[in-house]
Order: sequence, then C-alpha cells, then structure tokens
Amino acid sequence: MSVPPPRNLRTRLADSRARLAEDRDCWVATAGPQGPWMIPLSFLWTADALVLATDRDSRVVKDLLAQPVVRVGVGSTRDVVIVHGRATVLEPGDVDEAIWEAYAHKLGSDPRSWADAAVLVTPERIQAWREENELQGRDLMEGGRWLGD
Repeated sequence: MSVPPPRNLRTRLADSRARLAEDRDCWVATAGPQGPWMIPLSFLWTADALVLATDRDSRVVKDLLAQPVVRVGVGSTRDVVIVHGRATVLEPGDVDEAIWEAYAHKLGSDPRSWADAAVLVTPERIQAWREENELQGRDLMEGGRWLGD
C-alpha cells in the first residue's frame, strides 16, 4: 500500500478544522479517582471549543469535576485529530441556545431533551496525523493558539 506524502501545515490545518466541523463523534479520555476512563460521545465544534452533552452522574463528568484535563480523539487511527484541553462542566441552561440549536441540527438529537450536563472543552493543544510520515509536524495548536495563523 502506498502512503501519500505528508501534508503541509496549511493543508493539515484545513483538513483538521473540517474534521472538527463535520465529524459527529469522538472518544473522550479522562482520569479520576477510579483511574483512566474513555467513552464515545457526540460533539459540536464551535470554532474555539468542543461541546459535549451527557449526564451529570456519568463517570466522565465526575472525573472532569475532579480533574478538568481531557483528551479527545476525532477520526480514525489513520486520520486523527487529538484535542488536549481543559473542560468546564455546565448546566445545559448555561449554554447559549444557538449552540444547542446547532448541536441538534448537526446530530439530529436535541440534548436539551435528555442531557443534564454540558461539557465545554477548550483546546490547549491540537495534533493531527494520518500516517507515520506525518508524526513530525503533528502539532497544530500549542498554548491555545493555532500554529500558522
């Protein structure tokens, strides 16, 4: 199988932003008193944060309340975007209605009817790669700032 050449920063930024805007599901990894935890959740990308809807009693929310650091994987192992960030757990009513409307439109499910917690993930670091030849240069955001912008 032929591996395509590595993408330049501009292309990788565009591809990763498109993946964040268009993909629907992600893997959310947390750590808490019971150890590491990973769970699939749907998400909305708002251009500066990931929005997740879930249950306040879920282990992911309990972990994030104790330790608000999170890693989120979007895509497949051969085309992945990894978001490392800080999580803020909110009541659904504390999230702008336009965000919930966009979430419901994108995912076909309105979390205001079933979720009792919202998690906002503010990225501090974003990485992306497809194959081994893209591991070098995989950083797209550092310190909350996009590289190359």
